Amino acid sequence: MNTIAKSTPKLFALLIAVALPSLASAHCPQEATAGAPHIPEIGEVSYEEVKALGAEVKRYLSRAGLALSQCEPRDDTFLYNAAVAELEDVAERYNRLTDAYNRSIATRD
Repeated sequence: MNTIAKSTPKLFALLIAVALPSLASAHCPQEATAGAPHIPEIGEVSYEEVKALGAEVKRYLSRAGLALSQCEPRDDTFLYNAAVAELEDVAERYNRLTDAYNRSIATRD
């Protein structure tokens, strides 16, 4: 057996050892923000549901933020920034929903 044939399995194992972590980290931002809660429109949800949704949104943002903080942002800056934007979007949509309910309650009083 020639030298190249003998070293091929070692080279292949080395390539796998080097490539797998970078492939896994490339998906880290996407996995970190998976499972975002559905934020309904104002007319689709009651005040009690909005209140309950607050706890769900808070848990999601906390979990996803922690998971995202463990990703390597320099591996794929675009995906990392997109994940941060997703977290900001979830928070913004929930805040708009609560603002709308707060305004509607204030006008009733």
